[in-house]
Amino acid sequence: MKSVLGIVLLFFVSLAEAQQISVQSFRKLENDLSARGSEGRTDQNGDRCAIIKVVTPGTDFVFEPDALGTMGTVQKTGEIWLYVPYGAKYLTIKHLDLGILRNYAYPERIEKACVYEMILTTGRVTTVVEEDVGGQWLVIMAEPQEAMVYIDEIYEAGEAGRVQKFLPLGRHTYRVDCALYYPEAGQVELSAENKQELSVRLRPAFGYVEINSEPETGARVWIDGEEVGRTPYRSERLKSGEHSVEVVKAMYAPIRQTIKITDGETLPLRLNLSANYGLLTVTTDREAEIWINDEKKEQGSWNGRLTAGMYVVEARRPSHRVVRQSIEIKAGENRELTIGSPEPIYGTLNINSNPGGADILLNGESCGTTPQIVRQVLIGENRVELIKPGYEKITRFCTVEEGKVSALDLTLSPESAKVWNEADIDFSGVPSYTSRTNPLIVGQQAYVLFVQRECSPSYTASVFAKDEAQSRISGRTINKYYHFKAHKETVSVSGFYRYDFPSKKWIACALPPYAARTVEVSENIKFPLGESQVDWGLAAMGNAIFTLGQDYIYQPGLDKWVPVPIVWRWTTKYWFQHKIVFSSSEKNEYSVSVYDPEENRSELVLTIPVKKGYFAHFAVEEGKMYFVVGPANKKKINKVQVYFIHVGKKKAEQIKGVDDAFYKKLMESSADPYKIELKTSNL
Repeated sequence: MKSVLGIVLLFFVSLAEAQQISVQSFRKLENDLSARGSEGRTDQNGDRCAIIKVVTPGTDFVFEPDALGTMGTVQKTGEIWLYVPYGAKYLTIKHLDLGILRNYAYPERIEKACVYEMILTTGRVTTVVEEDVGGQWLVIMAEPQEAMVYIDEIYEAGEAGRVQKFLPLGRHTYRVDCALYYPEAGQVELSAENKQELSVRLRPAFGYVEINSEPETGARVWIDGEEVGRTPYRSERLKSGEHSVEVVKAMYAPIRQTIKITDGETLPLRLNLSANYGLLTVTTDREAEIWINDEKKEQGSWNGRLTAGMYVVEARRPSHRVVRQSIEIKAGENRELTIGSPEPIYGTLNINSNPGGADILLNGESCGTTPQIVRQVLIGENRVELIKPGYEKITRFCTVEEGKVSALDLTLSPESAKVWNEADIDFSGVPSYTSRTNPLIVGQQAYVLFVQRECSPSYTASVFAKDEAQSRISGRTINKYYHFKAHKETVSVSGFYRYDFPSKKWIACALPPYAARTVEVSENIKFPLGESQVDWGLAAMGNAIFTLGQDYIYQPGLDKWVPVPIVWRWTTKYWFQHKIVFSSSEKNEYSVSVYDPEENRSELVLTIPVKKGYFAHFAVEEGKMYFVVGPANKKKINKVQVYFIHVGKKKAEQIKGVDDAFYKKLMESSADPYKIELKTSNL
């Protein structure tokens, strides 16, 4: 017995034969992301479609869009999802029994990947299902799952590659398409007896290429003019057919090749790179820089690859004449080139001071006392320092020219005889603070760290702790909550200043690297929480200012704090020629180092193995520093080692053939007047 589908319409209006479809409301669903997720679709241009969720209890609606078309519909519970391209303007809705809503204009602009809700008002539909349905199911399972399925040339959406559609009995067409696959199409006959299930597996129209380069990897790879990676390289899917491949690596000739990709296959491509370079080794004076075609390489020596061609190789050194030489490099050659040392270019300095007798340090090296004519001074900028007891140190930079005499005439200023102390400091005009360090006085400057403490309003805090009374009574531990007042304290640096005694002025300086700290503080001594006390302060060695932990140093010329590059572990330290000289005895050896606060750099200048029963002694004689190592038995002078410490150059030089008189003089001399007494000031 055939089935018949009857539809009984019960209308709420009297015009039973009139149009029974209207739009109750249309709005944009701002928070609905369906169009952006896995259920979204793209249009013919690859743009994300908008989804119009048509809310209606009815089925069998036909949607006719404007010229932009649709990308299909999906029947959901209580609603129909309609996929339309962005920019759509009109929609016609048809139903066999309810009539037509023609050219409905969307009241809002249809945007990409957005979701809209359209609520339809229709006549009430009562569906009576009898025995004969008059159609049959067609199920198509497509592989790959992202393939697009068309039935009777209409796109049908599915899930995980499965599309099922209820169709009238008879003949229907189907087509399955997917990018980089060969399409499949055919016809199917639907009968009332059984549903039709088709499994369509598309054949790939793509393949892969694997590219390796020898003798080296890391070559850049271009496919069809687009850079895609470096060797070893495996491609993404490539359309079957011919493609251009280019492989390029520095120092090798490029390779260009046309390849053919076969359906479903991986093409192995192993390319042998042809070297286009030679090897060059250059040596020169170890202090000279090696430049090749105006590109700096290394100092003293260099070896490396150069592509075939002509090169200009130079040895450069400041204040010296450049030595250059041309060389031709051929592919596959190994060449060696030795370049002579650059010749120094000299001038002369005539240095005088008032008063005379000042020690001269030229670029950190002692050059006698003023007045003095210093010959063979390298041209360019040179640093001259004049040091005389009882006078302020003078540092000047002067330019020396080739073959000329440059005069430098300086007047020394007497050091202030006044000993400054905290009572000479005027603390007005400094930032607000709650505490400060004691002034750290260095020469005619005083350094002070100011700290601010800020407290929050009191609040009630709680702790879960032992109830002593109840615990004694019960004989077991009983805890309970205690409530008490507490507040938070924040401690931060509000300022770091130096006070200039002669001018009586405060100078603001860069803040040291002390991070603000916030702690919770109890107002009940029975329940301690935290303390806002911090271990902040300043330290001084010579005229150098450090953080309290001596891990950062303040550089006045740059007004900044920089990390100290060494860990301060030494047994003896001296402030000599505005540098810190220190020694230590670790790992069975004596060591002497020189630290320059201005450059914030430490140099290890001397290392001597420690022998049992030996002593070490620093001496300063005639403005020079010496380091003496020898046996405790001072009669064994032949085993004594004496080193002259070039503090300015940060070097040590062993003095050979030390006689008894000089040895005795050094042992009677002492470096104690230069010994550093670490001064600290903390909160």
